[in-house]
Amino acid sequence: MIYMKGSAGSEARFVNEFDYDDEAISEVMRYYVARTYLTRLVIFEVILVAALAIILRMNLATTVVLAVFVILLCVVSHAIVSRMSIRREQQRLQLLSPDKSIRHHIEISGDKVLAVSANRKITLGLSDIKKIGQTSNYIIITVKGALIVPLRKDGFIVGDADDCLSYLHNR
Repeated sequence: MIYMKGSAGSEARFVNEFDYDDEAISEVMRYYVARTYLTRLVIFEVILVAALAIILRMNLATTVVLAVFVILLCVVSHAIVSRMSIRREQQRLQLLSPDKSIRHHIEISGDKVLAVSANRKITLGLSDIKKIGQTSNYIIITVKGALIVPLRKDGFIVGDADDCLSYLHNR
């Protein structure tokens, strides 16, 4: 693995910039909802079907019909939660920046992540990272406290997406 050398010569450094607009919000929030909400939903569905089958002493056919109904209910509720999350994030963006776009600047260096956007500056430690995922266009870092830090794969000024992913996974 090749990492960009920092000024000290020994630490990796990655710099990412992109416009956080409606397209970015849609992709990032769909990923986030799918990863957080969908897991809980599947667990709930399995428990619900099993409990109802035991309580009602249902036969196999009735249990299958109930399971299909619960799956459809989960799909519909997932779509609703995704839309609500995207709409809420778009409203937050509108409050922060009426022109519908915020420039994100993220630097990963050593054991720190610095995120600057909309006149806000957040510094996080790599130890605060809970999950690292990706979509077709973004690397998504989930941090303690349900904060997400997206990095646009083609937005790297220093380093690149593959090296950054390797670095984050090997931290």
